[in-house]
Amino acid sequence: MAKPKLKTPRKQAAKKATAQPTTTKKVPAKPAPRAKAKSRRLPGWLQGVVHFYRETMAELKRVQWPTLSEALALTRTVVLVTFLSGLVFGTLDWVFAQVVRFLIGA
Repeated sequence: MAKPKLKTPRKQAAKKATAQPTTTKKVPAKPAPRAKAKSRRLPGWLQGVVHFYRETMAELKRVQWPTLSEALALTRTVVLVTFLSGLVFGTLDWVFAQVVRFLIGA
């Protein structure tokens, strides 16, 4: 059976003395607050524009741009589809115009 330890005032004082460090840590002083620069602040709406521009430029750096051959192939496709669509819609317009002229007897 373990013998309970008795706490005497002398032991408590010795324990307190050893518990605290002998050297104190120096806490660095807080830097003085800076004065706000009035000339460098932008209006709120202009800050939004600058923020949008910076985000756009960052996004454009991550874009995987097509190679020259891919760009030329896609350009040819767009021009061809545009030409054929114009041809089809132009023909349909001419046909409907002829039908309307026939119906009104012009």
